[in-house]
Amino acid sequence: MRTMRGVGARRVPGTWWYKVGTLGMALVLPGGLLLLLYLMTRSRTHAAAPIRDPYVEWLRMRDGIRSAWQPTPTPVPSSGDNGGRLSHR
Repeated sequence: MRTMRGVGARRVPGTWWYKVGTLGMALVLPGGLLLLLYLMTRSRTHAAAPIRDPYVEWLRMRDGIRSAWQPTPTPVPSSGDNGGRLSHR
């Protein structure tokens, strides 16, 4: 006569897999909900702020420097200067 082990024995719900699964769900679900809430609030605050690209900021700074820069006047040679050349006298 063949017998099977465990036939008729009820499965105990207090196994360690059951405890680990319950503990995992108790930790993961609230943590995931908090992460989702954080990401939602962060996206709202960052969407209201203007986008600041470092390259665009550099271009604006360069344009400001260029508009504020005044070229130095170039010296105009006088008639007695002989155009900046030395005379051979």
